[in-house]
Amino acid sequence: MKIKTLLIVDDEPEIRNFIRYVAEKNGWQVQECGRGDQIIAALEATPSISLMLLDIHMPRMDGIEAIAQLIESGIKNLPIYVMTGGAPLNADSAQKIAAMNGIDVRGQLLKPLTVDALASIFAAELKLP
Repeated sequence: MKIKTLLIVDDEPEIRNFIRYVAEKNGWQVQECGRGDQIIAALEATPSISLMLLDIHMPRMDGIEAIAQLIESGIKNLPIYVMTGGAPLNADSAQKIAAMNGIDVRGQLLKPLTVDALASIFAAELKLP
């Protein structure tokens, strides 16, 4: 089975560490960004990234602004799950903006995250080409 690489984008180190732990236990390599404005550089540095978990509420550049940056950069072939601990309405907005621009937002994760929810996503995504 091919090893896939996950990009975690969240401003909270504890959340990134938790997701990293679950992802690595489920056969994923992991890259991290603590801010939305670091995404493009991470994608350029690691072109093998095949999935992104993107927090919606972050300082400097939130998830919606990060999606806009992906659209501007022409990056549309990266599946994304949006994460929120706040208003699901913002995650809905991010998902709609992405979909209107051809970006594949596969779902939403509500915080607090669970091992089962993450493991289910990681297992399903590993089965995809």
